[in-house]
Amino acid sequence: MYYPVSKKGVTEFSGVLNVSEQHYYFKEQEYFCLMWENPHAEPVSLGFEYKVKEK
Repeated sequence: MYYPVSKKGVTEFSGVLNVSEQHYYFKEQEYFCLMWENPHAEPVSLGFEYKVKEK
C-alpha cells in the first residue's frame, strides 16, 4: 500500500493531490482510496470535501 499523503496529529488540512505526478499512477486507473484513522477511544467528527478536476 502506498500513502502519497500521510499526515499525523492534524486538526485541519487542505491540499491538492495531482495523481498524474505520482509515480504509482497509471492511465487506466479508475479509483483511489481515501482513509482516515482515529487512534483514540473517543469519537471524532470528520468533514471531507473534494473536487475532481479534468486534465
